[in-house]
Amino acid sequence: MSHDPIQTMGTLTTMTTHELQNVLAIIRESAGLLGDILDANASVRLKHRPKMDEALGHIATQVDRAKKLLDALNRMGHSPDPDVQDACDLALQAQALLHLCQRPARLKEITLQFTPATHPLLVQTPALTVFTEGFAFLRALLDVCPSQSCLEISLDSTPEDHRLVARPSSPGDPKPVLDALPQGRINYHNGTFTLAYPVRQP
Repeated sequence: MSHDPIQTMGTLTTMTTHELQNVLAIIRESAGLLGDILDANASVRLKHRPKMDEALGHIATQVDRAKKLLDALNRMGHSPDPDVQDACDLALQAQALLHLCQRPARLKEITLQFTPATHPLLVQTPALTVFTEGFAFLRALLDVCPSQSCLEISLDSTPEDHRLVARPSSPGDPKPVLDALPQGRINYHNGTFTLAYPVRQP
């Protein structure tokens, strides 16, 4: 067992997310059973049936939301793993990162619009670096975006690198975002910010 604190935190995170996935599965199955019982007794008049149906709908929605968050947290927990120490799939890491940034966006009433990649984007960068840099990048953007604005996030590519691209509806002063990472890591042009990672060579 490694005594490295980052790997320890990653292991504890993934262990916990697996356990919570089991909890969600039980909640989903129990809610489904209650729904089946209500359907099987559709002819029985129940005073609060509409509220029960509504509650089961809320449970299903929140379980799906929680599952996406746990999947993203699990991917972050695996970011120190040996198989993603030298290279990783930017498309998968970015999608997980966007799920985990929904809360700070929601607190500021900022709409996060993410366009995921349609295929893997392999980069010669450790997954943990993508997570830490990507989080600093997105948090800086969310800090400067005004309330009730929109932040569009997407991915694009050149022959040399794959890029995390951000287009705020109200860019404002780009300096706080550019200063979120070492000079030159984040580029800004015509209201668009980019964070690039070198393409993994075959």
